[in-house]
Amino acid sequence: MARPAHVKTPEIAERVGTLSAYGIEHTVIARLCGFSHDTLTKYYRDELDTGKAQVIEKIANSLKLSAINGDVQAQKFFLSSRAGWAEKQQTELSGKVEVSEVVFRGVRADPHD
Repeated sequence: MARPAHVKTPEIAERVGTLSAYGIEHTVIARLCGFSHDTLTKYYRDELDTGKAQVIEKIANSLKLSAINGDVQAQKFFLSSRAGWAEKQQTELSGKVEVSEVVFRGVRADPHD
């Protein structure tokens, strides 16, 4: 007796996309969903290909909204990763430096000349 044809549902499609976004191997996704790898790639190719991108889109949108709403850490991260901004650190040294002897190519020079 032949096995009945697989019926794709929105719930399974969403689960496949989510599992794919997490980086789970396709063979494991198929096993978790209760069908073969061939069924997975035949019916859920789009979810496998776009699952990661969809999650990145949601997270990026959340980051953008946080930055727009005043989250300074989100603003700094967004601007440094997407707009090339960088915080510059300056180091200031103070004090006296004394040089008692300078040697150039084996010839001693008086630093006070």
